[in-house]
Amino acid sequence: MHKILIVDDDRIIRKGLLTTIPWEANGFRLVGEAGDGEQALELIEAQRPQIVVTDIRMPFMDGLQLAEEAKKRYPDLKFIFLTGYEDFNYAKQALKIGAVDYLLKPVEREVLLEKVRKAAAEWDAEQGQQQKINEALPFLRQVFFRKLLAGEGSSEALLSEADSLGLRLHGVFYAVMLLKLDDYFDDAVHASNTRGALKFSVGKSAEEILYLAGAGGVFNLEEDAQAIVYTGTASKDRIAQQARGVAQKLCETVRENFHATLTIGIG
Repeated sequence: MHKILIVDDDRIIRKGLLTTIPWEANGFRLVGEAGDGEQALELIEAQRPQIVVTDIRMPFMDGLQLAEEAKKRYPDLKFIFLTGYEDFNYAKQALKIGAVDYLLKPVEREVLLEKVRKAAAEWDAEQGQQQKINEALPFLRQVFFRKLLAGEGSSEALLSEADSLGLRLHGVFYAVMLLKLDDYFDDAVHASNTRGALKFSVGKSAEEILYLAGAGGVFNLEEDAQAIVYTGTASKDRIAQQARGVAQKLCETVRENFHATLTIGIG
């Protein structure tokens, strides 16, 4: 069930939108109401709606400002704007910031429902596409790493591709770490049917540590091995020190959470 937030500084209009439209009967759940953009931002943060129906002209923060600020945090959020005849040209700006549509007041119930259904359908389609991208991302990153190792493409092209894959590899100096799980092939230490899951968990832990540290990427190599590329804008010695800190943190995490040990070489 898609979640909807209603925003309008006119209390009568706001209550009318809340009470006269059978939201739940049409597959939507109201998660709040707000009288201005500042209140709406707080509710968006707390309730995470998929759709916001908002007036354009409001005190403190108007509807366009609300949409611009909210979409910085939640780009997939859908907006439907309500406006009067005097603001018709002003409302056209809404389409430039990705609004689903805008409607003139007074709003007809069925017309608003139609626009909300359209917004919900767009949101679902985008989520489906994003899911496909997320599922393909690990494979695409491995393909990228093989290109990086082979030196295929210019530095600019490789960095651009890294950005598109969510890998933060811009820096002045780079450290490369080779990770190997100790006793990976020893059945008495690691059962054969759990090795793949263990290696996956080590990779995810490395990604989390790198995210907090600032920049880098994790890549699978053959069987028991993985690689980390770590980078930053600090001095060479400082990057080397930070890389050792990442390696130490990862070894501790794997030992504590997975009862396994790593050997890590840094260059």
